[in-house]
Amino acid sequence: MCVQNLVELESGITLDLYMDEAIVVQEDFRLQKVTKNLLQCIRDKNRSIARHVRHLEIGAFYQGFFDEALAPVLEDVLTMTTGLQSFSWGTIIPIPEGALHLFHTMHPTARLHVTNLEREGKPLDRRLLSSTQLHSLRLCVYYDEPDQNLHLEGCRSELQILKGYLMLGNSIKKLDLSFEDAKLTIHDKALVGLKDCAHGPLNFHWQKGDRFPTLEEWVVGESYADYAYTAQHMDLWHRCMDWSLLRVLDLGRLNMYPSSMLPIISLTGHVPRLESLSLAVFNYNEHDKKDAKRSLSILEEFLRNVLALIRLRLEWDGIPDCLPIILQHQGSTLRELGLEDRGDTAPWSHQLFLDILSKAPQLCHLDVETSNQHSEFELEGRWSGKAINSSPSEKFKNMEHMHMSFQLNKAKAEVAVLKRLDMPYVLRRAERYELNATGVTWIRESP
Repeated sequence: MCVQNLVELESGITLDLYMDEAIVVQEDFRLQKVTKNLLQCIRDKNRSIARHVRHLEIGAFYQGFFDEALAPVLEDVLTMTTGLQSFSWGTIIPIPEGALHLFHTMHPTARLHVTNLEREGKPLDRRLLSSTQLHSLRLCVYYDEPDQNLHLEGCRSELQILKGYLMLGNSIKKLDLSFEDAKLTIHDKALVGLKDCAHGPLNFHWQKGDRFPTLEEWVVGESYADYAYTAQHMDLWHRCMDWSLLRVLDLGRLNMYPSSMLPIISLTGHVPRLESLSLAVFNYNEHDKKDAKRSLSILEEFLRNVLALIRLRLEWDGIPDCLPIILQHQGSTLRELGLEDRGDTAPWSHQLFLDILSKAPQLCHLDVETSNQHSEFELEGRWSGKAINSSPSEKFKNMEHMHMSFQLNKAKAEVAVLKRLDMPYVLRRAERYELNATGVTWIRESP
């Protein structure tokens, strides 16, 4: 059953969403009429659409349209969708208390997913974040850095408040956090929620006796501030949470000093089921190779204790041996590999790509981005079916979906890159190319 057919009966507008699995309700001025008609279809007892809905997603709304179109019917929608398996809340508007209560009552086994990245200074929604059905959370957390301490030892943050809410609900499985300095926002209210928070490192401030739900995903998104992993903090985190079920880990940026590798040291041997790892590792002291070597040994020991990594995203600078070590330990099981080379390493060559494909023979997605004195380009390739198991040379030549781009202001250097990568044959098979103000992109989207 396709919802576009149901909506066309009312509005004459085609909505390209298939809704027997999921319904996405999101504000778009071009689709406001369709949204209203869609909600009406769900509430209509003479139609069967409601009983086919398994996933309901509420997207970004302005307050006016929310109050006019969604708030009056939300409880009816939750009542009619009797087979709901998940409910996603992606707006900064607080969820109506009655709607949340009805969700808990009518759908006690459904999962709640919350995304709140553009908060506009609004406080944390206690009812939503302490829900006993909260399964995943993507949240921008405010902090206040009064002394401009680079390590944020003296900041206040909402992490203390958030920790309490999540422990109260005791259901969170996937946690994805980013951070924003409350003083740098245009919303004065961002600082209000921090007035009762204690100063300290930018982390959860674990206390003895804390019990945190077992996470399957821990992700620190790109921010101007980094989560503060200290030895005491990691020790307490081990005591208050079971890490053995973690599948996705993104630790953010790590400097390759042994002291900065604390989360890697602490988690070694405790995340055997890890499937996806994202790391950004840097050696800012290029004259001290000993620290980088010791840190690589720490990373190597961590990888030995992971059973089978499937996805890896690695960004590095000044650590030329980082990639070979990872591929040595986890290459055989990798299916997706994303690489960002920011360092002054040797130029990328055709042979280097073949080495990667040889050490990671099961790859179905490879994305390489470089930005150094030698070149600045991006190459992305995908494979499926029998192509996945072809030889490295055949695999490189016959990407089923290929994107390659480089900067026009470095065109002369990039011609040399193309020759090193032996790309002329590959690019001749491109279906089209796109030229813009900054660069050129070759695209191939079919075998």
